[in-house]
Amino acid sequence: MKNDKTQSFAGLPVTLVGEMLSKSGQIADEIYAPVCSIQEDRDKLRSQLRDQVGIEKDSQTDGEATPTSCGIDGWSSVKKLLSSNVVYCAVCAVEGLIPPSGKKHWDKPAHEQLIYIEGTGATETGLLDAIMKEMEIEFLTNAPQDVIFLSSSFVTILSAVMENLKPALEFKESATGKEFLNRIKGSILALKSILETSDSEKIRVCVPRKSYNTELAVRMELSNNFNDTVLMTLLLSPGEFTKPANADLSGLEKVRELPIKDQAFATVRDGLVSDLSTMNFLYYRPYTWTPAFRIEILQSAAENSATIMKLLNCIKFQCGIAGIYEPYPLFCAGNMVRSMKKAIPSFRNSALSHITNSNKGDPGELFSLFMIKDSDMEDKNG
Repeated sequence: MKNDKTQSFAGLPVTLVGEMLSKSGQIADEIYAPVCSIQEDRDKLRSQLRDQVGIEKDSQTDGEATPTSCGIDGWSSVKKLLSSNVVYCAVCAVEGLIPPSGKKHWDKPAHEQLIYIEGTGATETGLLDAIMKEMEIEFLTNAPQDVIFLSSSFVTILSAVMENLKPALEFKESATGKEFLNRIKGSILALKSILETSDSEKIRVCVPRKSYNTELAVRMELSNNFNDTVLMTLLLSPGEFTKPANADLSGLEKVRELPIKDQAFATVRDGLVSDLSTMNFLYYRPYTWTPAFRIEILQSAAENSATIMKLLNCIKFQCGIAGIYEPYPLFCAGNMVRSMKKAIPSFRNSALSHITNSNKGDPGELFSLFMIKDSDMEDKNG
């Protein structure tokens, strides 16, 4: 069997491959130069970070009882099959490693899945992504564990739901529009309950897998295009975290300005925007093998030092296996939803096999239909 490395450039002209590889060193140097500058000024930048935000150690978590946890992640996609759009949407919730003093809540991962046929217009509006966010809110509300991790963010969820209200009404007769509208009231009430709760026994936090925020880099007046996740991974030592700080939530203004005819719903929307405007964030790097995690946390939890330590204790326990680069339940949930994408070809083949067995016409004509290629819509992860 040929080595996979030799297959990487299969089908490409030799001159194109040579030109590509000849530029890899130059690109690498340009990428690594800013990292070197941060490493050289690390002590100075750490002092600046300590003065402006604050750096603390997680040593206070030693001896504390470790809470139970779960991670929530979602995936959605629209694939072409003959002349139809097949809609896929799934959310998985996975329980974390069970601490010695903890209680196992689930015998197997929890999930919810949608698969149906839809017309073209309703699936091009982002409604499916909003439905996925609605499903995540339901899991976030009902999960029985002490700490519930979400791979998205509260602002992303609210934006997706609110921005797709108008398209949902436009396509209210479609399966996707109906699904969105059937869920929206319960989702909004659940999100409102989460944002307004003061229950310190249950901690719901967002640990975005893809974070490009630059609040701390801007505060530190760094000219390089570093996002905070990269910067904090370079500056924080294992076991350190930044003190909670107010997040930059300027994107909420877009949600606040969305025209909503229903005054009662607009009032609820304004209340959610107001609740989210006090959102805090911190960065925590539990071990050498993990990056710094961006943790978005409600203000009520951020102001309670005992809650912060409980959360960090949980994260540290769930990252205790070398090679696990994020809290274990999010790692597992993410792998599950990514596996959905790999499973779709098998689902498609099963459907095509069923069509073939049911076909009463010319087999050649059916084969020709199977050969028609069309672009799929982009997959969404939540």
